[in-house]
Amino acid sequence: MKKKPFFTLGIVMVGLLSLFAVWTVFVPIHPGDGEVVFYVNSGESPVTVAEKLYKNKLVRSKLAFLVYTRITGIDKNIKAGKFIFTDGLSMPNVARHLTNAQSEETELTVPEGFTMTQIDQRLAAMGLIQKGQFKTCANQCAFPEFNFLPTHSREGFFFPDTYFVSTTDFSSENLLRRAFKNFNQKFTGEFQEQLKKPGRTLDQIVTMASIVEKEVATDKDYPVVAGILWKRFDNNWPLGADATLLYEKSDRDIDYFDLQENSPYNTRKILGFPPTPINNPGLTALRAALYPEESPYWFYLTTSEGKVIYARTNEEHNQNKRRYL
Repeated sequence: MKKKPFFTLGIVMVGLLSLFAVWTVFVPIHPGDGEVVFYVNSGESPVTVAEKLYKNKLVRSKLAFLVYTRITGIDKNIKAGKFIFTDGLSMPNVARHLTNAQSEETELTVPEGFTMTQIDQRLAAMGLIQKGQFKTCANQCAFPEFNFLPTHSREGFFFPDTYFVSTTDFSSENLLRRAFKNFNQKFTGEFQEQLKKPGRTLDQIVTMASIVEKEVATDKDYPVVAGILWKRFDNNWPLGADATLLYEKSDRDIDYFDLQENSPYNTRKILGFPPTPINNPGLTALRAALYPEESPYWFYLTTSEGKVIYARTNEEHNQNKRRYL
């Protein structure tokens, strides 16, 4: 008889937990909130999806979503794409909805180091534009809301990322606006503060990042090479980065005669930076341009295997060229 109150309390607790579980899983979470647009990127895990759903107030519990989708097998069928949620969807409805991405959306991946021309070519190959339309808009469309954009060229400011774009009413202008907004959101906080310290301009940082992006292949070399190139720049040396010539000759390798040209992109002959960035750099290259690594080196070369060999003097550099090239 003495155990009866505890037995009753246990029943009450079980009942309350059951009600809580039912409320968490089956009661709609956002009545009256209107339409919610949600994206799942390619390769995202169920854990990441659960975190994003919770952050967007589409589920009440990340754990409950993971348990439910695991039990039902939905976790193996979540698709990448765009999803539109309307009022009053319960967790089971949200989970099932994620297995059916909107068919009018397609995934566009822009890798680090892609140029506007390469993005244009990819969009044309996907059948979204006629060749040249995207590049024309990149040069001519107005984006007054982004006052950091240069007027003469937008190369360098399209942030490399995966974008979901419409296959029915694709707009180059809308894609560019999203990419510039993405850049603006990434280049903030510590980056903006760091930009003030060395007295560099945003154009210089982005151009340096674009050069580093093409000059070396491994992340660990980015800040070292950035440090060398900034040291050359600050001491009125030509940057001497052959990658800048590739911006005009991306369809082939450069040769001896290219290196003799009086092109504004020939940084073996001109002082300072080329007229524009030479591609759209990613976050790692941007960080390297802002946080270059000091070193005793003035020269470097990249072997056919992608290894970077550094040198302190021109004589040492010439020895490295004979040895590795």
